[in-house]
Amino acid sequence: MAMSENSVRVHLRYEVPPRWDEWIMPEGTVPEAHVHDLTARRLVELLDAWVQRTGLDAVVARNIAIRFLRERPRVGIDPDVCLVEPKPPSAREFSSVKLWQPGHAPPRLAVEVVSRWHPNKDYDRVQERYAYCGVEELWVLDPAAVQQLGQQ
Repeated sequence: MAMSENSVRVHLRYEVPPRWDEWIMPEGTVPEAHVHDLTARRLVELLDAWVQRTGLDAVVARNIAIRFLRERPRVGIDPDVCLVEPKPPSAREFSSVKLWQPGHAPPRLAVEVVSRWHPNKDYDRVQERYAYCGVEELWVLDPAAVQQLGQQ
């Protein structure tokens, strides 16, 4: 059977052992390039509109902390954008998703906008963490690659 570029899909399934020490989140915020910020904000707008139109019991968040274990509160991940469904209690005031708390669920969708300065983080290092905490779908969006496609 001949395969075309468009028909090739690969699904991987493997066990992910926790790497607690590697998954500790640093304190403080990381500066973002302007294109990174614009891309993430546009995604929030699009996802917010979709949530409103569909009536989902969900909230869209930007740079929200997702923490895995009460015993290790610094272990987790901070997606650039995420869609949490169902909406956590007090969704307007929530500042983190703490998976050990009642009513807190892992995001249904997480989006990482690739940083020009740290592309390896988004392409190589975050997938297992997202899988471990139960994120259903992860998008890795590279604004530079999108721009290159637009110029072709």
